[in-house]
Amino acid sequence: MTLTPTELRLSVALCCHNSEKRLPTTLSHLAQQEGMPVDLWEVLIIDNASSDQTSAVARKVWKKEAEGRGLKEVNFRIVRESRQGLSHARARAFKEAKGDVVCFLDDDNWVSSHWLRKVREIFLQYPDVAAAGGPITEVLEQDPPPDWFEEFKGNFTIWNPRDSSGYWNQPLCGAGLCVRRSAWERLEARGFRFMLSDRQGNNLSSGGDFELCYALMLSGWRLWYDPGLHIQHWMPQERIQWTHLKRLRRGFGAQSVVFDAYKSSSPPSWMKEVLLSAKALLSTLARSMFSAEGRRARVLFSESQIGRIHSLLKERSNYKRRFERLQSAPWRTTDLT
Repeated sequence: MTLTPTELRLSVALCCHNSEKRLPTTLSHLAQQEGMPVDLWEVLIIDNASSDQTSAVARKVWKKEAEGRGLKEVNFRIVRESRQGLSHARARAFKEAKGDVVCFLDDDNWVSSHWLRKVREIFLQYPDVAAAGGPITEVLEQDPPPDWFEEFKGNFTIWNPRDSSGYWNQPLCGAGLCVRRSAWERLEARGFRFMLSDRQGNNLSSGGDFELCYALMLSGWRLWYDPGLHIQHWMPQERIQWTHLKRLRRGFGAQSVVFDAYKSSSPPSWMKEVLLSAKALLSTLARSMFSAEGRRARVLFSESQIGRIHSLLKERSNYKRRFERLQSAPWRTTDLT
């Protein structure tokens, strides 16, 4: 069913875990929306097993913003999701949302004043689009940042691949990801379930956003990238640490094992993948013994391979079965091209 411009509504879902310090600025940016009638959007706080005052702070801050900006009629709700993990929080947001499009923001994502208006325009204009996103730029507490940051900042969800809008054939970042609710409901009704729990508190596992995008594409939907959906990512000093980045890269390597099943068109060989990763790791370590040039990049590559090998060894019996389950999944209608 095609929605008319007066019908399509948005739900902004902020998935939060111990977010009392970061939420005030994020909500202040969200409250600055222009050109969005108050009856066409809502704010949904998913309190994901927080142990601090996330819910109380969110309620207090939004009340103040709503009173000051004429947003009292914007529906504002707080829902507690006790199962920790970003994928659980996102699934709960889909269940609770009343909007036709669910817009996911992290507690450190700052949107522009036209952001929601642009989201709405895209989903009205392109009914074949299931998910849309845009560039993400950094706002740093530490100035200047470490000398390695510029080279590796893409690992911190900093992303600006192109200047033009259009269909996108790769997964979009979860920060600022906007998803047509009917597309999710169709996936879920036909048996889709996340295999990755995504971020869990201090556990730096991730990838639920990519998994959702892969599933949407495999079920026949299209993705859209638009520079008009730009958001800023606030980055405190404690996150821009080399040790933190190495942990991130090890997590990226671990999650890549799950993505093998989504991206493969023929049964992958567990043994071949173990050997390829082991060879890549040993080769990188050997080069590091003879050359200091590119040392940091090799360290991060090694961390990714260690994470991947560790995950492959844990997944030995399930590796091929996951591929077979995805190949025959009732929600799947196509292959990735």
